[in-house]
Amino acid sequence: MTFMTEEWIKLKHKLDNSKRVYIFGAGFSGWRVYEHLRFYPYSFFFCDNNSEKIGTVAYGERVVSVEDAAKDSERVILIPHGKYETEMVNQLKEYHLESDEYAICYKSLIPLKKTRIEIQVVDHCNLKCKGCNHLSPLAKEYFIDIEELKKDYIQLNNLFGERIERICLLGGEPLLHPQLKDICILTRRYFKNTNIAIITNGTLLDKQNEAFWDMCVDNRISIEITEYPVNVSYSKIEKRLQDRGVDVKVFSSISSFVHYPIDELGRQDAYESFKLCDRANTCLLLSNHRIYPCAIPPNIKYYNSRFGTNINVKEEDGVSIFDEKDAESAFSKLSSPIDFCKYCDMKNAKNEIWGISSFEKNEW
Repeated sequence: MTFMTEEWIKLKHKLDNSKRVYIFGAGFSGWRVYEHLRFYPYSFFFCDNNSEKIGTVAYGERVVSVEDAAKDSERVILIPHGKYETEMVNQLKEYHLESDEYAICYKSLIPLKKTRIEIQVVDHCNLKCKGCNHLSPLAKEYFIDIEELKKDYIQLNNLFGERIERICLLGGEPLLHPQLKDICILTRRYFKNTNIAIITNGTLLDKQNEAFWDMCVDNRISIEITEYPVNVSYSKIEKRLQDRGVDVKVFSSISSFVHYPIDELGRQDAYESFKLCDRANTCLLLSNHRIYPCAIPPNIKYYNSRFGTNINVKEEDGVSIFDEKDAESAFSKLSSPIDFCKYCDMKNAKNEIWGISSFEKNEW
């Protein structure tokens, strides 16, 4: 596994030699770049064309016009990779900026300073969404072992300490785990100041008893619900949890998903796939004592089992939490492409309409 990609080294050199860093776009794409960089010792701003955003504060940083950012002679402008990057580059060229004054920024290549960790407490799910990137519709029933999880928590603390800002307990559907309450208590015991959230489809929340909700309140466990187009009254569930004093968030209804096609023959350029991936080095998943840059490698076994394929996962595709010497080393590895990325056809990724899985190969 390569550490510190050449692309990141070049970008960091630009950042280190600039007094101010402007991120082009005070929206979601800009925020995702900022989330990866915000703990670096730079002076950050956003620049935007939207007159309603200019002069305001976004994510704790000032928003200025693109023109004002371009006039600043001691800056670099970061353009988040995405569908608007060409337009952004062309606009900067209109202000006569040279290529060394701005950079296309691929967040997956930026080594993190702090992070969130996803814990897949179950592999299976009751909803079985088409194209699920955890491959839950294909998964066998699996419940994480609490004693093994405890060992991982101790080592995660040793390795990362306060650098873990957030832990997401998910699946599959985490509420299927019969010991989820104990898992939450254990998680809070080892991560006293960390944001801890249960990520759920919400369909099983009404089956939880009062003791479970008391536990959530006492241990500051958030409930984060992804709303799906199913026969569930999410607004009523949200109100009931709020009345119980539970911290709850409901995210807007999913009508589509991004389909990243699997290339069973591994013909893709691993570096390019990693660089273009929205999930890489963002959705870090802990599985069997290793952290993976996304959820697909540790779950591809279910695809292999269902469809008779032999997509290979190498040990070095994940970072062993028991072998790393420090957090910087782990973060450096997690911001570098892995061999498994050659199986992901990122260039043909596309939005598809959400639906229940038919367990067909073309869903993945």
